[in-house]
Amino acid sequence: MATPHARGERITARALILGNGALHIPQLPDVPGLASFRGTQFHSARWNHDYDFTGKRVAVIGTGASAIQFVPEIAPKVDQLHVFQRSPPWIVPKRDRPMTEAERWLFERVPGAHWLRRTGLYWLMESRVIGFAFAPRVLELAEQLVKRSLAEQVPDLALRAKLTPEYRLGCKRVLISNDYYPAIQRPNVELVTDPITEVTPTGVRTRDGRERGVDAIVCGTGFRVSEYLSSIDIVGRDGVSLNDAWRTTLRKLPRHHGLGIPEPVPAHGTEHRARPQLDDLHDRGAGALRRSRAHCASRPRARVPRRAPECRAGIPHRARTQDEEHRMDHRLPQLVPDARR
Repeated sequence: MATPHARGERITARALILGNGALHIPQLPDVPGLASFRGTQFHSARWNHDYDFTGKRVAVIGTGASAIQFVPEIAPKVDQLHVFQRSPPWIVPKRDRPMTEAERWLFERVPGAHWLRRTGLYWLMESRVIGFAFAPRVLELAEQLVKRSLAEQVPDLALRAKLTPEYRLGCKRVLISNDYYPAIQRPNVELVTDPITEVTPTGVRTRDGRERGVDAIVCGTGFRVSEYLSSIDIVGRDGVSLNDAWRTTLRKLPRHHGLGIPEPVPAHGTEHRARPQLDDLHDRGAGALRRSRAHCASRPRARVPRRAPECRAGIPHRARTQDEEHRMDHRLPQLVPDARR
């Protein structure tokens, strides 16, 4: 079915909900010579499924959430894997296990068992805010547990030192994996912590002067989160682009209401957002909906015919009654869930 844009239609909206995601535009490393590499190179978000890693020499740049997922997958296939690490991440074990027969019986036959489990998991996750916001001492205890797990998995002292973070747990995204540390300890895998100085046509050179020849480079270097709208051109009054207005921070967003652009409400995933960011997102989203409603309420409301010409989708347009308006006021917190609860 053709989109409204393809059909040349003009759509008027009170609010703009952006559900196009934020983790999809690759952030390539700012390394001299990257474009000169003659082998195969790609970002993890643009995976080359046609490339055969079997028997190849491969360089992985980056050790974030993406790398700890694909490094264990390609390590058994390659002849040599060089993992270039700028700073080690905090990695906690993934507590996965098969569900027991007793648990299956419980969830099938006991009313409320699902709710009780999900509620317990919810508050288990929410309890982490204690260490992040109120009692940093809790994080120190958590760090000791994670370091103990690291020591159990990596007996080599030199390698363990390279894998031990020097910053507080939670300053970066905490990663979950059971197979990353075993992959790093494979005999055909090298963890490189010397900074990269340049990429040559045939390999990667580090600050110590050593060049490691490789057939392919895979970049697990994250995403351009602040530019996630770069593929969408949203322009307001006087030709002001929303991408330019957002270039520094999303917190300027409320000021752009005068650009002739409906107040944008980013529908980012909340799983990696800190509490202040979630509060800000909720306040901006709820505020946008309330402001748009107040603006419309201040203007004379004309009844639109039930089958207006612009209603090509067959959805009838009509003015809401006072009772409906009152119910909408109470639904606003549900439309934009309050992350502070």
